[in-house]
Amino acid sequence: MKTFPFLIFLTFSLGIGQHLNAQKFTFQEGYIIPNNNDTIWGEVEDDRLSSSVIVVFRNSNGGVFSIPIEELRGFRCGNDTYARMKNKKKHEFVKICATGKIFLYESIRTEYSADHRSYTITTWFMRFEGETELIKIKKYDFKASVRSIFSDTPKLLELFNQGKYTHKDFPDFIKRCNEYCQEQSQGTTE
Repeated sequence: MKTFPFLIFLTFSLGIGQHLNAQKFTFQEGYIIPNNNDTIWGEVEDDRLSSSVIVVFRNSNGGVFSIPIEELRGFRCGNDTYARMKNKKKHEFVKICATGKIFLYESIRTEYSADHRSYTITTWFMRFEGETELIKIKKYDFKASVRSIFSDTPKLLELFNQGKYTHKDFPDFIKRCNEYCQEQSQGTTE
């Protein structure tokens, strides 16, 4: 009869283990970059990308790992690349939306109202090539904020004033700026 409690314990333990292994993750091909700058290829779970706490990673052997944000410099999931940044004394992953003379990063947070409805907040951060300082693009004062940032680059400011850019399509403006800068560096103008 001593084996009966052990069999119950074993059955219960196996049931819990099967439940954890049965969790459904949606993975996309990608890689992670730990703090030591190695690139480890595998698959990254894409349902939790807005999480600023962990990245779920499956290596080539099928092992699944939850990796805390502090242990990663960044990762790639499918076609999207994310970098770790510090914002208001906490780390978060931001999507890299544009690179070139101007780098653009997107931060998406989910917030909840008092009546438990969720909504997302998109924040843009940018930096110029060779600079480390991130500039937050203010949504509530978008046009004035952008004009202030580009006040010493008249041609880029002119591009902004010609377009009907909003906070939502700010990446289009940055991509256009990078194209213009690329054209200028190649000696061609429109």
